[in-house]
Amino acid sequence: MPVTDEQTTTGPAPELVGSGWVLESPDHGPQLCLGFLMTSNPPQGSGPDITNWDWASVTGHETLDGTTWGDYTVVGTCARGVFTLTRPPVARPVAPVSEVPDVDPHDFDDDPGPTASPVSDVAPCVPPPGGWRVVDHATTTAEAMEDTLHAASLLPGFVDSWLEDLDTSLDGELDDSGEPLDAGRLPEPDQAVLHVVVSGDARQTEATLRRTWGGALCVTRRVGITAQRLRRIVEEVHIRPGVLTTSAGRSRVSAYVVHDDGSLQDELDGRYGPGRVHVHSALRPYRG
Repeated sequence: MPVTDEQTTTGPAPELVGSGWVLESPDHGPQLCLGFLMTSNPPQGSGPDITNWDWASVTGHETLDGTTWGDYTVVGTCARGVFTLTRPPVARPVAPVSEVPDVDPHDFDDDPGPTASPVSDVAPCVPPPGGWRVVDHATTTAEAMEDTLHAASLLPGFVDSWLEDLDTSLDGELDDSGEPLDAGRLPEPDQAVLHVVVSGDARQTEATLRRTWGGALCVTRRVGITAQRLRRIVEEVHIRPGVLTTSAGRSRVSAYVVHDDGSLQDELDGRYGPGRVHVHSALRPYRG
């Protein structure tokens, strides 16, 4: 069963392994921070308490204002929100806290962003005769593009959206570090095709979005789960005991938990359909 604050295990507790920051502050004993880490100085985070942690027996930690922290790989057992070491922890070399981005280090969101390729089961729009073109220059601006993408995401039946860049002049070009020059770059409004996928009436959606967007627009219909439904699933899963973080991608929800032996995945498959929620465990069985 999944290890949560409300559940206990029966029989010999299995050894689990995981990596994360161990923090101890004047207000709280040692914790294994497996989710979001606030990279203030000293950092802040939360997770299972570690009952038998001893800073004197490990290296790779630092202390500031009474808080001690370090990044470690640990092996032990976990029950009722408490982690107990069964083997010596191993320090992991990490960058200084000031150089660590203030994001969840276990980023597992499967949404590649606004300029990603379309979902595979949606037929692309056929370019109109003469190719894609601007129909209203006054509403073909970066602000209008952003506002229209946001408005689309709030429509009933919204499934997905992305931007296609008609300017291919940078395709295949790399910068000095070997990264694509167009990586993360939003297209210029007059070179963008705004793609929107809905589960409802595509023509009505196009008419609605034309009120704010005068650039190239492709609205297609796909029967399937909507973004609104995915957000509801995120809210329902996020409040479950043992869940650290959740996020919604294009067609599924990812849930990052302390540990799941498969029973939580089976339960969510039964509730939402196979594969709709993907459970990721921070702690995994230790194989020795």
